[in-house]
Amino acid sequence: MRRLICLWLLILPMVLLGGEAPVVRPDTPPQPKIQPPPDYPKALKEQRIVGSVDLRGVIDEQGDVKDLVVDRASREEFGHAAIAAVAQWKYLPATKAGRPCAVKVGIPVGFSLTADDLAELDARRTKEFLPPGPPVYPVEELDEWPELKKEIRPDTPKSLKQERRFGQVVMVFIVDERGMPRDIHPLITTHAECTQAAAAVIEKWRFTPGSKAGQAVRTELEVTLVFFPENHAASGLRVRPGVRSGEGFALAEAVVKGAAEAAAAAAA
Repeated sequence: MRRLICLWLLILPMVLLGGEAPVVRPDTPPQPKIQPPPDYPKALKEQRIVGSVDLRGVIDEQGDVKDLVVDRASREEFGHAAIAAVAQWKYLPATKAGRPCAVKVGIPVGFSLTADDLAELDARRTKEFLPPGPPVYPVEELDEWPELKKEIRPDTPKSLKQERRFGQVVMVFIVDERGMPRDIHPLITTHAECTQAAAAVIEKWRFTPGSKAGQAVRTELEVTLVFFPENHAASGLRVRPGVRSGEGFALAEAVVKGAAEAAAAAAA
């Protein structure tokens, strides 16, 4: 059973200290009361694109959210959806000396796909026809996992190079009894371009097939691919075959963080 891949929705705002009047340093921070989730942009959901937004604004003395600005958004559409939702949020206001006060806050908003979302997308997906053959086993049930013996690494998409952004994608596919990738498709991704680049090379990969009870069988794999910007100190691609969903993104995030730290050290 796949673990759910999620980017989080943080409901507690981060108070930005040192505000200007009438925004003051509070004794107690604002507490959430009503927080309807943002609408997921339909086109991004269909492409299985996940992301996050950092908002900045004011929670006033009545607990209303005002003056929202997008500090950072992984996609512009996520930024618009986050603004529309958070503008409707309600809080117990912050207090200073026992009285409600307005505060500047930073509010991170995450856009994730739930298990139901993924099941719905998969039900509508056109699946590759597989001829009769061995059954498909979860990788955890195999005696021997498939082994990647021929890997071709995709280039970082041009758009990521131009914007100097990292990208990630979790691709799912079946390794058949001959070691050929079949029914290649994304589970989630940060950019549609990453999905396209990954799919184009995975179909050329070759494996030693997985086996159970001494027989070659079919198995489903999830592979996390992390794309790095051009000319980055740790440029390249990290591939983790066989890693399950949640672990895959955790590993990918660790790789990105390590690469960024390496780049900063090299520039110092």
